[in-house]
Amino acid sequence: MEVEPKEQKTSRKKVAVLPWMRNPVDVSSFNKCPLTQLPFLHPRLEEALCNGGIESLFPVQVAVWQETMGPGSFERDICVNSPTGSGKTLAYALPIVQILSTRAVKCLRALVVLPTRDLALQVLRELGWLSPSIHNKSRKLGCQNC
Repeated sequence: MEVEPKEQKTSRKKVAVLPWMRNPVDVSSFNKCPLTQLPFLHPRLEEALCNGGIESLFPVQVAVWQETMGPGSFERDICVNSPTGSGKTLAYALPIVQILSTRAVKCLRALVVLPTRDLALQVLRELGWLSPSIHNKSRKLGCQNC
């Protein structure tokens, strides 16, 4: 049996492994899904998506929806790694809008951390057209009177 030198033992760091790191969801097992077959989708959100020209969701969007809103889902952090143009922004914007529609909190309700201003503007656009469909129509996206 080989014994490690003391300095080698102390230099190793334990890295926390989160559940989604241990068991990632492979979106290649998901297909596009018509909105009418998406479980638990709020009817006004479905209507807004149809009005926006979206009749079905891409695999990454279906996978995120199932993890956040589908049967057996639970609130937790999610890390989505998918190519540009695969629909990541809408994938996390849909559950955020639907989940927050039932909350009574008046100010900060979701935090999306992005590396660039361009991506932040893209997220603002997505949330900006989705949010009014399910929230009070007189409210604007953002925090008023905080």
